[in-house]
Amino acid sequence: MKKRLLVLSDTHGRKTAIDLVLAKAGEVDAVFHLGDNIRDALYIRDSGRTVYCVKGNCDLNDEADTEMILHMAGCRILITHGHKYGVKYGRDKLIYRAMELEVDAAFYGHTHVPYNAYFEGILILNPGSISEPRFGKPTFAVAEVQAGTIRANLKTL
Repeated sequence: MKKRLLVLSDTHGRKTAIDLVLAKAGEVDAVFHLGDNIRDALYIRDSGRTVYCVKGNCDLNDEADTEMILHMAGCRILITHGHKYGVKYGRDKLIYRAMELEVDAAFYGHTHVPYNAYFEGILILNPGSISEPRFGKPTFAVAEVQAGTIRANLKTL
């Protein structure tokens, strides 16, 4: 069964931008919020959507995991904010962690810069930021998972 996933990060409390993304993304089976305002994930959940979230470096007092592995349509997906892996200085530590965990994809945020590529067969995805983009327009991602394969597209707001 095919699953359609909305991937967000670094929303930083911008509910108007979140509402625009939810409308633009259309029907999704789940929303992945990768931290930096985890309370925004609760706002999305209150709209009746299924939400998976991890906390980021700005979510100091919020109780949530800093990483999680989810199983979707035959794929294992690591979600993390990325700050614990130094992603502002490169993706190597995150990629090594993804390989160690034998996941099919690793979703991260923190840099506010979108990224969508495969490394050794693992999808490495950063949706960017819808609230405080660096080097461009506000972005998010939509991933599709089916029968153990995963692909993602970056979208502008």
